[in-house]
Amino acid sequence: MTLTARELIGRPTMYRGKLGTPYEISAPTVAGFKLLRSVGDVTGEYTTTSKTVLFFYRNQNWQQTDLSTGFVQVKQVDRRLSVSWGNYDQLFN
Repeated sequence: MTLTARELIGRPTMYRGKLGTPYEISAPTVAGFKLLRSVGDVTGEYTTTSKTVLFFYRNQNWQQTDLSTGFVQVKQVDRRLSVSWGNYDQLFN
């Protein structure tokens, strides 16, 4: 599942084994994506209850940006809007 678009990027896979035998699941390689994390037990033993493991991916070109604090100032002048952009330092200088 991709975190950015929140959609499946691969088909679900079901694994079966004999009761009490160990299992180990590896995250599949998905072209154009990088693995972020997994949720669920990637190792364990087959039991009588089902288990779910999810692998979360993000597009390999995605980059995190720094949080920037700023403002947008909107004024109405004679039925027209004037929009200006800036940061808080400009407010107090």
